[in-house]
Amino acid sequence: MTREQRIIELIKNSSKDIDTMTIAKELVLDRPSVSRILNRLVDQGKIVKISGKPVLYKYNSDKKKKNSIELFEESNPSLKHAIDQAKSSILYPPNGINTLIVGETGVGKSHFAEMMHQFALEMSVLKKDAPFILFNCADYAKNPELLMGILFGVKKGAYTGADQDKVGLIELADNGMLFLDEIHNLPQQGQEILFTFIDQGVYRRLGESTGHRKASVRIIGATSESIVSTLVQPFRRRMPMLIEIPNLNHRMESERAELIQLFFNQEARILDQEIYISKDVFISLLFYHCPNNIGQLKSDIQLLCAKAYSDYLLERQKNIQIDTKDLPSTIADGLLDTTEHRALRVKSDYYSTQKICFKPIDNDEESDQSIYSLLDNTVSGLSEEHLGSDQMKKIVEQEIDNYFSSITHTSNGINLAPIESIIDEKSYKTIRKVVDLVHTELHVNWDQNIEMGFILHLHHLIEGAKNNQNHAHFDEEINIDYQLHHRKEFLLAVRCIQLISFEEKVQLPYEESNNLVSFFINVFDQKSEKKKNVQILVIAHGDSTATSMAKTVNQLLNTHAVSAFDAPLNKNPSLVIEEVKNYLQINNTGEDILCLVDMGSFMHICSDLENLLQVKVLALPLVSTLHVLEATRKSILGENVKNIYQSLLSVNFEFFGCHVNEESSLPEKSSVIYDINKPIAILTCCLTGHGTAKYLKDIIEKSLLAEFPELSVIPLQLNQDQLNRKEIDALSQKYEILAIVSTFHVDYHLKQYNVSDIINGNGIEQIKEQIKDALIGNQIKKSLGRELKHVDGSMLFVDLLSVNQAIEQVLKVYLSKNELIGVIMHTAILIDNLKQGMTFPVSINHDISRYQEELDHLHTCFYPLEKKYSFDLTETELFPILEYYFHLR
Repeated sequence: MTREQRIIELIKNSSKDIDTMTIAKELVLDRPSVSRILNRLVDQGKIVKISGKPVLYKYNSDKKKKNSIELFEESNPSLKHAIDQAKSSILYPPNGINTLIVGETGVGKSHFAEMMHQFALEMSVLKKDAPFILFNCADYAKNPELLMGILFGVKKGAYTGADQDKVGLIELADNGMLFLDEIHNLPQQGQEILFTFIDQGVYRRLGESTGHRKASVRIIGATSESIVSTLVQPFRRRMPMLIEIPNLNHRMESERAELIQLFFNQEARILDQEIYISKDVFISLLFYHCPNNIGQLKSDIQLLCAKAYSDYLLERQKNIQIDTKDLPSTIADGLLDTTEHRALRVKSDYYSTQKICFKPIDNDEESDQSIYSLLDNTVSGLSEEHLGSDQMKKIVEQEIDNYFSSITHTSNGINLAPIESIIDEKSYKTIRKVVDLVHTELHVNWDQNIEMGFILHLHHLIEGAKNNQNHAHFDEEINIDYQLHHRKEFLLAVRCIQLISFEEKVQLPYEESNNLVSFFINVFDQKSEKKKNVQILVIAHGDSTATSMAKTVNQLLNTHAVSAFDAPLNKNPSLVIEEVKNYLQINNTGEDILCLVDMGSFMHICSDLENLLQVKVLALPLVSTLHVLEATRKSILGENVKNIYQSLLSVNFEFFGCHVNEESSLPEKSSVIYDINKPIAILTCCLTGHGTAKYLKDIIEKSLLAEFPELSVIPLQLNQDQLNRKEIDALSQKYEILAIVSTFHVDYHLKQYNVSDIINGNGIEQIKEQIKDALIGNQIKKSLGRELKHVDGSMLFVDLLSVNQAIEQVLKVYLSKNELIGVIMHTAILIDNLKQGMTFPVSINHDISRYQEELDHLHTCFYPLEKKYSFDLTETELFPILEYYFHLR
């Protein structure tokens, strides 16, 4: 609250007229300043001066009450021109002017549009109940037909699923205002239909071919994009009022102070408690770099309040208070700007006290209490679990981070670019120049992951130069081979070094060009690789069964993708398998293989082919022409072998003797539970020095180490000569490597994530699941080691994993993680009880004789275990185990 506002409030709430000295004492202000402000307020008509000794002042209650837009203008003087335009837009006879509001993300375009609607109500331009309909065009940008239906309504039967008439937004906004946010996402067809409505006031619902509907609607559009490039000229002409909202950096300091006060007061009202912040916190918020404008300022203040409230709930603070130690570095940096703004600061009362208190204020707006309710419930639940204070604090902080990460990255439907929030604005502009130069010179457009990796490398290169951390390059020499055989890439790399050095005023070593050339070469090698489609094989009994199906599908799809192998009944199947092997050794160039066979006798071909060709091979039984057609079609479309297999699997569940499990996914042959005796690790890799790899390491560690302290994250530089996997092989001897995070594809058999996966958080969540899967085996092993009394539970767990692999191979049925845990626990407890001499009656609801062959297989698989642990399994004890695999339960 400014000194003027404080003085007005004091005079307004005083029971009698008041003099200058009393005001100065009450508000702890110097008398000359109070006198100047009082004279100014008298001139403005806000207070009345009563002559005498001493001179007294009283509140002018007779002055005309200001409307909301005038009050808004008082606290936002830099928006005076925009507000004058808004007034003209609303008051222009007879029905106002349709308006476009332009400005960066987060400047307050939506709030400005709502204020225009409120002004129209106050001026009786619109009726008191006139609607204000808000619609974000970005939500339906990729579906123009649905977008038109949302705007204009839908006639029953207009398209599949339109089973009733639907009212559109135009109809809902009749006699009111329609606010189209992100209007640049409105397709050209939609703009043309909309300006027809603007001209004539008539429209049709989607699917209507005759008649017209009428509506009177004032339209306001908002965009953060160039209207010249996104809106067609006829549409722009029909939105003649263009209001530009400046970004936060171009607003006055006093306006930003008002916003900070407003947002803290709102949070105090939601909590119904006072919030205290230090003077330095206020200064930091006033001057820190806030690239996403008012929206980010509000979100940052909410986050600070949420964390302060969590400390209050956990009894770490006596009240809700925020100090500089609670600020993230991005906000705390605002304190570094003190000298430049000192002259401005002395004018504000916020600098006269060490602590600032924000009190709950009355406000008719509905409040969003979701984060505070979440914290209340979380702390309450944790208290009942009697957890330690540090552990509770860590859990609460994670809840806060999860909440704000879900709303911060999608502000107003716009995905904020996380890479731009990592790099300062000036360096980012330099890096974009370098990236554009590479695109132009080498005529290539990288995918997002490759480009992000290159940007991060340049960022760390610049930071290293500024901090004198590039000494390692001085002992290197420029690669002569690059100059001779990759001259174009080499010269471009040198230009990149020169451009960065000039723009950033740093001296980069020219030896860095080695890394850039290596990056260019490896990226282009990868981009030039031809995508390999899945190879489809049909193997079927009969003189021409397989050949006939393959020929039909090849003709239908105009391809030669399907290969066929007939197996006459008088021909030994092993000879057919040899033919398949011989054919693939010549005709397979690294493609994964899907074998479609008609009987189980050819199912075991998978492991032989995988060992022979070192590719992924899956086999599907009970093949038909329909199977071959669908598999080939998906292969041509570029789908991988797992997806093709999964799409066909449900057709054949009868072969497995089980029901279709809609939640199941392609089995990963006993890989869902591990027995890990080595520490687990994630590798981060880059081509151009350790900068990006170390950056990725930092992100992963910050996200995962608190939950998984046993995880190691190892950064690697893999240049062109080291892509032979030797370094990874060496690490594999020491660590159980779960995945690779890289700026490029690494030719290794591990799960891989790219840079964007990690930065947007999706990859982190997937890695978490991998770690849980990796560690669950150890947890089960420890549990069995503790609980089993008559056998070594840890050793038995390892043996049961081996037995499961054997069972899966002979039965060709693969268990999910939960199913495998169930069968291992059941079998381990059964064996422990048998060792103790206990037996249990088993109730069986199936005819065991139908499954005699499968039970024989099971007995064979368990035989080594029976000998090792000295027990015997009967068929009635084996059958419940078989039920797990055949889903007969």
